[in-house]
Amino acid sequence: MHSNVHTKILDVARELRDFFVYQETQETEFAIFLCGGATTNKSMIRHEVRARIEAKRSKYTYRVQYPEDLFIEIMLGHQRESLLELENLLADSVSAVAIITESPGTLVELGAFSNHNSLCRKLIVILDDKYRTDRSFVNMGPVRRLKKSPPSKVIYESLKASSAQRIADQICEGARAIAAELPVSRELNNPITAARFYLALIYIFDPISLQDVLRIAEALSEGDIAISNVAQMVITKQIGDGLVTNSPKGLSTTRAAKTYLIDQNHTKRKASEVSGFLMKVRTQAINAVCRRRLL
Repeated sequence: MHSNVHTKILDVARELRDFFVYQETQETEFAIFLCGGATTNKSMIRHEVRARIEAKRSKYTYRVQYPEDLFIEIMLGHQRESLLELENLLADSVSAVAIITESPGTLVELGAFSNHNSLCRKLIVILDDKYRTDRSFVNMGPVRRLKKSPPSKVIYESLKASSAQRIADQICEGARAIAAELPVSRELNNPITAARFYLALIYIFDPISLQDVLRIAEALSEGDIAISNVAQMVITKQIGDGLVTNSPKGLSTTRAAKTYLIDQNHTKRKASEVSGFLMKVRTQAINAVCRRRLL
């Protein structure tokens, strides 16, 4: 195994990065961090709102993450960093943070995030309409600050399943407005925007060792060693999500991975474009390695 990444392999990886990280622009792809009640509690509407957002088919693509899906992985990958640094990473990585205040835990999240100078401007807060006029701590504190911190958005709605579509629509509208004013970093050090790149890389070179994935990521990032933490964080999550498997042969993708890469949030035209691109790049990869690993 060579100490450096083979040039042709790196060319293929660049194509994947350009397509899955750089090509999706601020105007068309939006990452939403959705906080709300526990998914296991059927009386909470967060899961329904997420489903409505992800079911949208338009020129816009919305990718929704739960705190328990992503933030735990960030914390595990950055054990030495402070909470403030984690919040900074979140502020740089997502288009918007939507908080459905349907549990005590979400009020804690609202209080913490609204006190972060950058993150508070990316908040979309959904409050129960019946408390709109209450002189509560929430209305007098965090909500008052958010109203003075554009482009953040405060929404009053009934927190019932029947309101899920309206809430989903307003979150999407708010995410687009926030992203237009506060664009996110679209590089491999962003665990959200780079996730599909890492999945596509594994899909194209299946099977591929974790070490080779990290070597490619570092080469594309001009030797940035810190990129390894993000790559490992993303891949760990993808293994947990059932998109990637890890065996003695290396990392491989599951059937669900191809569906995720091609179909998620895509129109038929976009799905066809992604499918055609993956077929083309896979052919290039086979030719590049002459059916052998050249890393």
